[in-house]
Amino acid sequence: RVLINLFDNAVKFTPLGGRITVSAQPEDGAFVRCSVHDAGPGIPREYLDRIFERFVQIPGQSGRRRGTGLGLAFCRLAVEAHGGRIWVESEEGRGSHFHFTLPIAQCEVGG
Repeated sequence: RVLINLFDNAVKFTPLGGRITVSAQPEDGAFVRCSVHDAGPGIPREYLDRIFERFVQIPGQSGRRRGTGLGLAFCRLAVEAHGGRIWVESEEGRGSHFHFTLPIAQCEVGG
């Protein structure tokens, strides 16, 4: 659901013909990092720390459809509940890079 929310936001804010990249890679041997990069308008610096709070939306920034301001808050709650972390790197006019990590489950074989 987290990946779907981040991808949905990327589609909402990336202009037609823009590029969206989704990737996953191991991190530190114990986590997997998933990333969604978009070509949208970017997030102003003053919103980078608040964007994962409930109902926070950036004024004057419109995507192809309006949201509720709950999607990124849900993402943070879900990722942290599973022992991961979520963050964004963004610069106005240059798109956004959303990342989250989740622990890799250890399975024992045998018995």
